[in-house]
Amino acid sequence: MTANSQYLPLHSAVEQVINAPVNRVTAWRWATRPNRYGVQLQSWIIGGKRRTTVAAAERYIAESTAAANAAPRS
Repeated sequence: MTANSQYLPLHSAVEQVINAPVNRVTAWRWATRPNRYGVQLQSWIIGGKRRTTVAAAERYIAESTAAANAAPRS
């Protein structure tokens, strides 16, 4: 990450990207295990707390959307 990246609590970074409330457990799940498309939110443990950046949350949403759009429908 660059020197001017701001590390935020998981739900705060995701909320900034989607401009809506996100449950803390949802954001934690995104960071700790891959979703059905194999995409996982990039995060770091800083001072004993898991953090991410707005850029990482944007990538997670973009990659998840692209994977979902490419997946065959059943």
